[in-house]
Amino acid sequence: MKTTILFDLDGTLTDSAPGILATLKYALKKQNIIPPDDLDFVLGPPLMDTFCNTFQMSQQSAEQAYNDYYKLYAEKGMYQNSVFEGVKEMLVELKKQGKKLAVATSKSQDFAQQIIEYFGLSEYFDFVSGNYLGQRDTKAKVVRYALEQLQEMPECAVLVGDRMYDIIGGKEVGVFTIGVLYGYGDKEELEQYGADVLAETPQDVVNIILNWDKKAELSD
Repeated sequence: MKTTILFDLDGTLTDSAPGILATLKYALKKQNIIPPDDLDFVLGPPLMDTFCNTFQMSQQSAEQAYNDYYKLYAEKGMYQNSVFEGVKEMLVELKKQGKKLAVATSKSQDFAQQIIEYFGLSEYFDFVSGNYLGQRDTKAKVVRYALEQLQEMPECAVLVGDRMYDIIGGKEVGVFTIGVLYGYGDKEELEQYGADVLAETPQDVVNIILNWDKKAELSD
């Protein structure tokens, strides 16, 4: 039985693209980098990786860009955001079923906490795990930290996410993975990286988890 459900934030719980992209364009322009027209590829990976690897910034420039991003995102960007339809109902149902719920995001932990509080979702979560001062800079580290704090074993947990980074991180830790198709990834990407199952809607996520529980009960 799956007792703990971990959720990615951006593209899984909330549609945060407008704020992320607007803030990123600002940070890039501050570094005299002209942003490409299509920036959707930045939705998912850690921001410092994007600055260093995608835009070939030096460590010093990347840190300055991150600081510029952080300041504007705190003031404005994180509120250019909305909860996906059906997400609140999904969380309510899973809590009714006795599940431990946690956020597991590559976003800065303080931003993640503020966002779920702003949208009235904090009451559903037992814990929020995110990047903290660069110490949890991969999805696998974020997931491990969440499981440690919840005192849960990987085989009893599920990670729900919308991008390959979620699937890769979940598999590294040894949790089951659900790839959602209403976020920023697509079916081809999620299948390529080995999502255990795909969900088209938040209600599908609930149905998948409860179906796993029924199968577990029958096998006992």
